[in-house]
Amino acid sequence: MISTDRSGMDFKAVPSAGLKFLELDMPVLGNLHLHFDAGEEAYVKLSGEPRLFPAYTAREGDRLVLKGRNLPAYLRHGQKERLRIDIHLPEDTAVDLTFLAGVVSLNGGYGPLSVKGFSGEVSGYTGSDRVRVRLRCGDVSLAGLPGEADIRIGLGSSTLRWSRLLGTERVRVRCGFGGVELLVPPDWAQKEEQGGFFKKKRLHAPPGASVSAAVWFGGLDVGSG
Repeated sequence: MISTDRSGMDFKAVPSAGLKFLELDMPVLGNLHLHFDAGEEAYVKLSGEPRLFPAYTAREGDRLVLKGRNLPAYLRHGQKERLRIDIHLPEDTAVDLTFLAGVVSLNGGYGPLSVKGFSGEVSGYTGSDRVRVRLRCGDVSLAGLPGEADIRIGLGSSTLRWSRLLGTERVRVRCGFGGVELLVPPDWAQKEEQGGFFKKKRLHAPPGASVSAAVWFGGLDVGSG
């Protein structure tokens, strides 16, 4: 069950051995911070208004599950304090997030990552080689991305950054209305395929790596990270 620590934050700890998945489904996510630094225990810390906290937090086999239906409480009472959720996980945990509105901050991690939201932000660093992000509107700002990534935004922006290349990057980013910025090492080759209102660029370097970006209406830039 959820307890309260000395700082006043609510928390739950579970054994991290054998923990492989995080599943989180909440309409009002608030600010979610994922840390992939768990030792013997994985744990969840919550701060804010309890009525907006996850209604269910438990380990089910190899899964840590958080569920909430906090939209009615949010609509009735609003939000007077910032909702913050910190989750500390083993570094190879697979993550599956579903929300209506929220902000996600990533601090590492190597397991598959799936994010599906209506409105929000996804930012930080990930070492995952399987990333899938879907936002109707919002912003995606990520660094790392050493493998496959598929990012789609209806209305908003995306900034993707690489400080070094492994030759394993297979990344696609699509934005309907807004802008995309790719920040890459200077030695990446740039090939512009189409301009005008619909912009599309594909980068190939080093051998084996591929990054493509498309914006239906807006800006598409490539620079040095």
